[in-house]
Amino acid sequence: MEPLIRVRGLGKQFGPGCPRCLALTGPEADTNLCPACGTVVACHGIHFDLYPGEALGVVGESGSGKSTLVRLLHFEWPASCGTMEIHRSALAGLGLDDAGGEGGAYSGNLLACNDFRKRQLRHLLMGIVYQNPHLGLRMGISAGGNIAERLLGAGWRNIARMRARAAELLDKTEVPVSRMDEPPANFSGGMQQRVQIAKALSNNPLLLFLDEVTTGLDLSVQARVLDLIRNLSHEFKLALLVVSHDLGVINLLCQRTMVMKAGRVVESGLTDQILQDPQHRYSQLLVASQL
Repeated sequence: MEPLIRVRGLGKQFGPGCPRCLALTGPEADTNLCPACGTVVACHGIHFDLYPGEALGVVGESGSGKSTLVRLLHFEWPASCGTMEIHRSALAGLGLDDAGGEGGAYSGNLLACNDFRKRQLRHLLMGIVYQNPHLGLRMGISAGGNIAERLLGAGWRNIARMRARAAELLDKTEVPVSRMDEPPANFSGGMQQRVQIAKALSNNPLLLFLDEVTTGLDLSVQARVLDLIRNLSHEFKLALLVVSHDLGVINLLCQRTMVMKAGRVVESGLTDQILQDPQHRYSQLLVASQL
């Protein structure tokens, strides 16, 4: 099996940048703020492959760059450097033409596409669930309306079909269909997350980003949301990128894991290996702190 997406040398800087930024930041310097020019090196040199149906975890402390990574891959922020390629068979399956490149199994650099192309890819290829439901939902319109908005972006136009799809997904995510016409502002935090999941799945994405989806939820609600995600990922055959500071979440959902600190990946491998026998001293500290 070949990877669904390949990411190479991905990086993002906030600030003017200088020749010393990379040397003065990173895990050894224990900072991502360049003392010479004040630039924040949010992430740099990120390499990974993500396979169809696989869950890849990204773990690290606050400020490690893991959420920046999601924003770059979801085309919310422009990358400062690096490439992201998708297997051409996925584009063909979505009814899209190639994104460029020089032939072979993979497209050109998706990060270099124009804004229209990025929106098209995001609507047809990706879904995302944010830590804060206010980022992923319009709280003033109905739960069904939130899902319909996503479907409109993916090209749906028939109102009856969109309403039926919304009801189907809300039922799958354990949101009472009888509350489909209520706004998410009326829902609990756990139910808001489930509406977000339903919205993210509405376009049958190949790739789903989960950004700290259980943070702030009660433990019992966390368990239900994680169990729901695990079941739906198998049912929909999703490739997941799971960002969390909670190793329990990573252990439950992910086959492979990357550990990030100060904008760099310091260790990557099988999740069991990372959690049971971490090699980098930061990974060891991270694991020990949650035992």
